[in-house]
Amino acid sequence: MTAIPSTIQQYVSTARLHNFWPNFKPVAYAIYNELEVTLFNHPRCNGDNYITITKTDQFNACTLILFDQYPTAIVDEQLFSTFEDMYAVLIHELFHGYQYSYGETRFPDELIGLDYLLCENNISLRIEEQKALYKALQFDQLAALYDFIALRKVRITLFPQETIYEAAIETIEGPAYYIENKAFQDIAADKYEQYIEKSLYILTDAFESHLHIRKSCYSTGLAMCLLLDRYATDWHQQFIQSEYSLFDFFESFFPNVQSNISLPSYNQLSKMIIQKVSDLKQSDFEQFDQSIGYKLVITGTLTAVAFDPMNITIHNSEAIHFNFIKILNGITPYTISQPIKTTFADNFKQITRLELYTTEKPIIVQNQVIIASLQLPFIDLKIDNNIFYLTI
Repeated sequence: MTAIPSTIQQYVSTARLHNFWPNFKPVAYAIYNELEVTLFNHPRCNGDNYITITKTDQFNACTLILFDQYPTAIVDEQLFSTFEDMYAVLIHELFHGYQYSYGETRFPDELIGLDYLLCENNISLRIEEQKALYKALQFDQLAALYDFIALRKVRITLFPQETIYEAAIETIEGPAYYIENKAFQDIAADKYEQYIEKSLYILTDAFESHLHIRKSCYSTGLAMCLLLDRYATDWHQQFIQSEYSLFDFFESFFPNVQSNISLPSYNQLSKMIIQKVSDLKQSDFEQFDQSIGYKLVITGTLTAVAFDPMNITIHNSEAIHFNFIKILNGITPYTISQPIKTTFADNFKQITRLELYTTEKPIIVQNQVIIASLQLPFIDLKIDNNIFYLTI
């Protein structure tokens, strides 16, 4: 960490960010590891270039948080093997801070995404739609661009809930992913072709695109932004000032779409994708249930207040949170930064049962169970071999 702060500050400057997006200004930001946080451009710095503080549970994943009620972009340095990769993701998260600063409101309802309908018709249309978008971008085919728009409009009619969710992710994450790629190109131009191809590949991989719906929408949003660079002038501020989704804004530049698309029929690939997605979800749960260590089974009335939507698997009324989850027990918040399985009824956020494994034996102190830095009060406790059943 000692060599990073001066290098980071060199690249995170208002002048540099303006090259990526007009008027893009940095909010506070932080780089952290399992022990400490290096904080920049935050009121806590009190005039210093940066300060180092002890890591708290608030620092999880790479995201935007409100730290001391101040928007702060955070990245976990342990997730990256190169400075260029970490820097690009930091700029991505700083762009979310910029969105916060200008009052962006077009955010997705993540609960819709968790209940996304994977059916043969939607998949078949979406595969062709993404192929057309990729062709339009990579091979400069205007006819393919028109096909993309026409196919999306068909899906908007047939699958309004799903396409509203996709459009919202594209609107928020597409420009941020676009900025991420620009930032990477700025400091590693010789590696940019590989980076942009990695960012777009999911548009050509039907299975990955439907296993990771949310992630694939980053790439469709990125592709639309790159096409806007090609066909529109100074679109960035127009987009910020509009109330349109990115797709609706994009479509407005092509008012006379002419497409001779033939709608795809259900095919074997769609059926295989549905089955494979189901199989992989089932495998995630089986692997979780085979985890080694002491198992905690917690029942009660809990509320999920924060989670990582990119790292969740849902099957029926259960979910596995691979990264972290923040829950409320009454008014008391708890952050658990490890794989967790939750059970819920009608509302994904209303948890009735929570399961986790730990390699360290839980410590019982009066009416509390202690695991790592987490202390959970309980009403009732039963222990059966290495399984701790808590009612809280």
